[in-house]
Amino acid sequence: MQQPKKHPISPLTAKFTSAETEQAYQNFVFARNILSNLWGLGFGLFLYIIYVFIEPADSAEPQATQAIRIFVVAVSICFLALLTHNSFRKRYDVITAIIILLMGVGQNLMVWVQPNLDNTYYVGLIQGLILFGLLLRVNFISMVAPVTATFLMFCVVVFSKGDPAVATLQSANIFVVSSICLIGVYLIQRYQREDFFKTQTIEVQNEKLKVLLDAAEKDNERKIAALNMLVHFIKTPLHQITGFSDILVDAMRDGPAGESAENARYIKKATVNLTKSVNGLLTYHRLDEAESRNEPEAIQISSAVDDMMELMPSGVDISKEDAPDAKMLADPAILRSALNGLVEHFADPRCGAKQIVLSTGESNRGPSLTIEDDGRVLSSAQFEDLVLPLTQMTGYLSQTGDEMSMALRTVARALEIMGGDIAHTALPDGNQYVITFAPATARGAAAA
Repeated sequence: MQQPKKHPISPLTAKFTSAETEQAYQNFVFARNILSNLWGLGFGLFLYIIYVFIEPADSAEPQATQAIRIFVVAVSICFLALLTHNSFRKRYDVITAIIILLMGVGQNLMVWVQPNLDNTYYVGLIQGLILFGLLLRVNFISMVAPVTATFLMFCVVVFSKGDPAVATLQSANIFVVSSICLIGVYLIQRYQREDFFKTQTIEVQNEKLKVLLDAAEKDNERKIAALNMLVHFIKTPLHQITGFSDILVDAMRDGPAGESAENARYIKKATVNLTKSVNGLLTYHRLDEAESRNEPEAIQISSAVDDMMELMPSGVDISKEDAPDAKMLADPAILRSALNGLVEHFADPRCGAKQIVLSTGESNRGPSLTIEDDGRVLSSAQFEDLVLPLTQMTGYLSQTGDEMSMALRTVARALEIMGGDIAHTALPDGNQYVITFAPATARGAAAA
């Protein structure tokens, strides 16, 4: 949800000056207003028709006033029924105003058929009808029309009775009531729109806070996972370095030189593993920082793969087949981390690959890079362990006690940031990795 823009409310219509914001408000209150007006008009028409039984006692022309009431209620019910049909529901504002106008016309006709203004009973009913408009959910302009028309018709009717003094007092009375009604409707409509804007703003702020909270929780999970991993990365090689250092000291003092050299190699190996593990962990977590400033651009897969091939270990035979026009959408720095992770994976003696075939092209999901090797065959479970995010790991050492590989884990994380992924299939004599990238045509969508 986007941050709603502050738009002023028109002092004349009590509506938003922006058509877009006004439409959003109407959509927000639509169902509530429909239900409110159905119940309100239904109740009002019920009271309107009940007076049919009172007319004989209060009206000088009971039959005429009864007929007027029945006719007004019958026509109003027809309009009210339109609110139950989807094709007319959006015009509930106009339909509600028409029903109010019909009831006002009926009340004025009842005053008109009376011989004089001695009976103020009908004047009171017109006052009640006008104030009844405060119960309905109608826009200010839509309410102005029926209330003003009812007041003007009343003025014409009462002044036609030939008693200007009484007509003036009654007209002034109805004018005050009409003003109260219209001012009330104006303030209600205006305050409802102000509350709507505040509500939308709060919802947007809550969504932003939720996003920030989720990001903070994920960042905290990554930091805890990194700390756990770092402890295990450092602890094991340090134990090895300390132990073999003690052995080396004893051997140099009492043992043969060859044994001392072998112990020194163990120390060097542990030191190299420590450096490699820490560097791999730092590379993995630098991707979090790179994600925050992700700036993807169209990159030709073939050229990126050529750069990766130059970094491949010399003992691996590499062949390549590509589609020159295949392009992907990727941040160069994040892509470099992914490709370096692939190089590190194939350079790892545990991979055991001596021959690699690379092919680039387009798949139904986007640009892709397919890699087939003749190395140690990985099962689905082994591959999942190699790409599992640090936040989901429960063990930090391999079954053989070696340090945990970060190469494919870094590849998977970088691809996740770029909108791609990596899939694995075990072959009879090796492995197949299919890496999918975001298509370069997604540039416009990403920018939007």
